[in-house]
Amino acid sequence: MPYVDYTSRDFAGLGVALEQYIRQRFPQWTDFNVSNMGNVLKELFQYVGDTLHYYLDKQANECFFDTVTERENMLSLCRWLGYTPRGYVAATANLTVTLASPAAFDVVIPKGTQVKTKDLLNPLVFEFQSDCVIKQGQTVGVAVVKHAQTRRETFEADGSPNQAFKLYHQPYLGGATLVKVNGTPWMQVEDFLDARADTPAYTVSVDANFRATVLFGDGTNGMAPSGVVEIIYETGGGMIGNVPAGHISVIEGVFTDLAGNPVSLSVINLEQASGGMDPETLDEIRWKAPRSIKTNYRTVTREDFEINAEGVPGVVRALAQTRNEDPTLQENFTRVYIVPSGGGTPSLELIQQVEAELRYNKPVMLTHEFEVTGANYVPVDITGTIYARPGYDASQVQTAALEAIDRFFDYTALDPAGEHVIDFGKAVYMSQIMALIQNVQGVKSVNLTSPTGDVTVGANQIPAKGAVNLTVVV
Repeated sequence: MPYVDYTSRDFAGLGVALEQYIRQRFPQWTDFNVSNMGNVLKELFQYVGDTLHYYLDKQANECFFDTVTERENMLSLCRWLGYTPRGYVAATANLTVTLASPAAFDVVIPKGTQVKTKDLLNPLVFEFQSDCVIKQGQTVGVAVVKHAQTRRETFEADGSPNQAFKLYHQPYLGGATLVKVNGTPWMQVEDFLDARADTPAYTVSVDANFRATVLFGDGTNGMAPSGVVEIIYETGGGMIGNVPAGHISVIEGVFTDLAGNPVSLSVINLEQASGGMDPETLDEIRWKAPRSIKTNYRTVTREDFEINAEGVPGVVRALAQTRNEDPTLQENFTRVYIVPSGGGTPSLELIQQVEAELRYNKPVMLTHEFEVTGANYVPVDITGTIYARPGYDASQVQTAALEAIDRFFDYTALDPAGEHVIDFGKAVYMSQIMALIQNVQGVKSVNLTSPTGDVTVGANQIPAKGAVNLTVVV
């Protein structure tokens, strides 16, 4: 019998192997091109073998970070490392509330009041994060609203160990979950390793479909609840919530002052909403998960500062510099530059979250000081003319080119080597911009008048998309 190549397992390879085997065992079978029952059976075996081997390879590839393609399997791999991939992050905005006329008494718009974007179809819902008080005699108040909806669900616990309750609504937003058992709040923990039998604790896990499950202890590590379990949580988030200025302008309901007199009011966001992020992609997880185990819940090295800062939801890139990189800095001092989701200037709240992460959750050394600030951007203005191929619509070509530029300047984008396309201290070459526009479907050629050459940046600077003005000629 001839040697069987067990690595050749696709449809064609199995066909060759079966044909060799048949010629060896059944020499009278010589015609493999006739549509007869024998050849039908041979090709059926090829098909079944090809399908089985595909799924065997698929399952094997799902066991490794470099080759996994299913989010559910990636989450399983992350659990081995103790890494929790970022889910949806909600955008926030400063909302200006204006009364039609001054009220005789204070007007209070309560926390949780919902406002919407002005879209007629599928408007986005935002909620007040605190009471907005407009003092008597005044007409304007400012409130922070969040792209989220508060949900409430009630379950009946029976005291058995390891009870789990799967929440109905999605996508789940972490950070604002409140669990009450018989009216008493319980605390959320990462795991039950340090929980005792009388510790009122729970954990939250989020699946590949961004539905959350609340899990309680077994009575030895963490209490096993009995009675009514009330779970209050939030859903929403994503980059879709980073709406432009003037987009949040719909408020529904009847409002009164403290004396019960009805008031008329309007709302508007004078600045763009920011901070909304989509979940980490598989490529982002491949980049971040292995790096997460380097820090070991502390911040010591320069790389630790960058890794731990990027682990804060809302931060997509970070650069840490010491006196070794910037001679103007003091000894035992680190300056951390952060890039928020979508770029631009980070909010004070986000900076404070990063500071808390580095000071309390993954603390720096006692004698070391640090500062968190926004990144220094170098805008890359792109101006030029695109010559489209015959038969292509100019507006579609222009839209595709603008989308290609947006993808290029996405701070999470990785090149084939696994390195960030846009990085601190990394130049943007004119040839890169030419190539990404030239590769857009329908583009025949492109003539750029800006930039006129490569855009170089300093060690503590990062390129950013500037003004883009592309004219399409058909």
